[in-house]
Amino acid sequence: MAHKALRSLPVKLAALLLAAWGLSGTCLQGQDTQDLQGQVINGTTQKPVAGAEVLLRKAGAKGMETVRPLRTDSSGRFTAGSRESLAKEPFVLQTVYQEVAYSLSTENLKDSGQALLTVYETTDKLEPVKVGLPHMMVRRVGNVLQISEIFQVENLTQPPQTMLARQSGFRFALPSGARLMQVVASSESSVMPVTVESRSLPGQSGSYVESPLKPGKTMIQVAYETDYAGEQAELSLKYFYPLQLFQMMVAPGDIQVQSPLLKETGRQGNRLRLFSAPSVPADTALTVRLSGGSPQVVESEEGDEEGRSRNPMPAGEEEESAGQSVVAVPPRLAAFRFVILGNLVLLLAAFIGWALTGRTGEQKNPGGEPRTRNRKTEPRKATPGSSRT
Repeated sequence: MAHKALRSLPVKLAALLLAAWGLSGTCLQGQDTQDLQGQVINGTTQKPVAGAEVLLRKAGAKGMETVRPLRTDSSGRFTAGSRESLAKEPFVLQTVYQEVAYSLSTENLKDSGQALLTVYETTDKLEPVKVGLPHMMVRRVGNVLQISEIFQVENLTQPPQTMLARQSGFRFALPSGARLMQVVASSESSVMPVTVESRSLPGQSGSYVESPLKPGKTMIQVAYETDYAGEQAELSLKYFYPLQLFQMMVAPGDIQVQSPLLKETGRQGNRLRLFSAPSVPADTALTVRLSGGSPQVVESEEGDEEGRSRNPMPAGEEEESAGQSVVAVPPRLAAFRFVILGNLVLLLAAFIGWALTGRTGEQKNPGGEPRTRNRKTEPRKATPGSSRT
């Protein structure tokens, strides 16, 4: 009997070990599914970033607030917290690498439970890039033309790197007499668009945007206005890069437009007209003459005509948001922002109408061509507040 018990002992021990292993695996699996796991990866070297500080942040009464700081292990991994608690409101994961801030919203990570935060090495070279101007909106409001140019800048570096040039950046120029209102930048990995600073270039024409160009596409919106008191204006547009696509929308649609390079390619009654050019060479003077048109009135918010009572902070006051300073919008600019929002609504309607017009043209001309729309280096330590988004 004792001999048989000794013979069966290894079998019983093996069964107990297997059961314990399965139980521990179940516990670990349960822990993984309950917590939001993350990892910081260097997209240039494809290696994990160890010892990186990751901030878990959320929107508060005074801007973005840090809920708690996290630190990556030797494999670049970190645990953000309970998925259940993170699902109650939107949070942002943010890390700074070589003075550039990288953010990731937890909004779309509720199901996967995995957060991959990618950072990149920086380069001071602003090439290669591909630039397009798919959206330019010209809108008459009273005796003023409000203009918004939305550039699409594509960073084509291989291996991918973030372009961060000192005393330089993406260049743009305003027409003579125009007043700059706002510059906004948003990359594919950005959580939200941010207002960025622009500076003049000493000894050169135009200005540059103080914003890093991350791999992929970055949208840069330059908003300005010019006088239209005499119901006519001449815009002399200059671009420092060859534009792969140029599209301009004019509202209202009864404004007369003359330009040697632009052709009318769409219309939505008297509300909107669309003009485009397949490409515009760099340093080409693109002249656009506008005249007439019905004046439009922007509805005021509660308060005076500029909506000053709705501006939460005085002009120039700053608040910290995602590792950078976001300047409060002055009252005049606050009213201008709602016009831009209206322009985006018109933009959506214009594209729908344009798509329908293009399909109709293809059906009427089956024999013709269809119209087309269109270093491996050690990370540099950044001082707090010096990051760029």
